[in-house]
Amino acid sequence: GSASRVLRGHAKSIEAMEVRNKKIYTASFDGRKTVWDADSGDAEWISGGSQKIMDMRVTGDNTLTSVDIEQKVVKTALDSLASESANVSLPSQARYMAAGNGIEVYACENALTLVRNGAASTTTIKYTPNGCAISPSGSVLAVAAAEEPTMYLYDIDGDSIVQRRSISLSASCEEIFYSPDGAFLAGAGRGRSPLLLDVTTDYKPVIHCWSSSAALKTCSFSPDSRLVAFGGI
Repeated sequence: GSASRVLRGHAKSIEAMEVRNKKIYTASFDGRKTVWDADSGDAEWISGGSQKIMDMRVTGDNTLTSVDIEQKVVKTALDSLASESANVSLPSQARYMAAGNGIEVYACENALTLVRNGAASTTTIKYTPNGCAISPSGSVLAVAAAEEPTMYLYDIDGDSIVQRRSISLSASCEEIFYSPDGAFLAGAGRGRSPLLLDVTTDYKPVIHCWSSSAALKTCSFSPDSRLVAFGGI
């Protein structure tokens, strides 16, 4: 008989994921990007890409921006799923990226690259970064250090960033995210204890009793900022 339904997906591990308007965007180790319908489960492949995707974000102009292991930045229009390479030169391999308010930031090996309107500005740093996040106001960049329990805060000044301060943590973090209302910053802590900082009280830790049985890798807020979910191994 004939197939009644064809299910598509990934053959390799999923390395990045974004959720927007009942659509789930995933990218895998082999460079395949897929868009899923959250209601039906139907999936459609996005053409282009053959290298491991390091990270990706949906930006405000309805574009999916991804960066692969070879430092290639690709823009995909979500209405047509047409992709094209962006003219962005990164100084080294990007580990994570952040996007918001017309800004993209790539956390590379010992460097942070800010891109606005296609123009890139790179700042050298003395640590290896992990996840990074741009505040909803677009004025602050937070970066988690990979090899030390420290988070760095930068003021975004036009097309450049200026380090404001560093925050000591109980453990280093993988990914970090601001809540949509900008009141909190959450991080997937390697110490198996979720990180939650209160931005309104100068980034003081929120006391909680949450813990995980395994290392945490990522986190995400609900659209109303009332809930935060953490994922691990």
